[in-house]
Amino acid sequence: MMFRTAFAISLTVAAAGAVRPPLYHIKLEAQNNWTAGSGAADLLAAPSPFDVTLTPDGHVLYDITVSTVGLPSPGSAGATHYVAWVATADLTDAQLIGVLDANGKASGRVSFNKFIVVVSAEPGPPGKHWVGPIVMSGFSPSTYLENYSGRELYNGGTPQ
Repeated sequence: MMFRTAFAISLTVAAAGAVRPPLYHIKLEAQNNWTAGSGAADLLAAPSPFDVTLTPDGHVLYDITVSTVGLPSPGSAGATHYVAWVATADLTDAQLIGVLDANGKASGRVSFNKFIVVVSAEPGPPGKHWVGPIVMSGFSPSTYLENYSGRELYNGGTPQ
């Protein structure tokens, strides 16, 4: 009987949204002392005649739209434009989402299982990886299950 009551309480808390953040709306946080602007990345399942679209190696495909507001002109960051990317948790592999348009938006497709959404201020056309400063970033929902304390990147560069 006690189990049933605890289970009902946990379902009520989950239904109220107190347990986890929205999974397919990623808030982008300012980085590197960047104080202007805000943003979000929204994920939608890529269209498919089946329930889920997968890459041949089993990664779920999402259509992603990065939206920003209030960013100053890219020239204030020594850049010509802002660019949206997704990258693996260690930041070694990156996929270009696109250059932010005049409305502060870029859309593309994501094929990483765990990823970080990054907006950078780029001094030239985007290449295979960003070279300018990161102004905003946010974590994909699948990263919520990972403990970052053991990663050098998130531990001040010190191995555990």
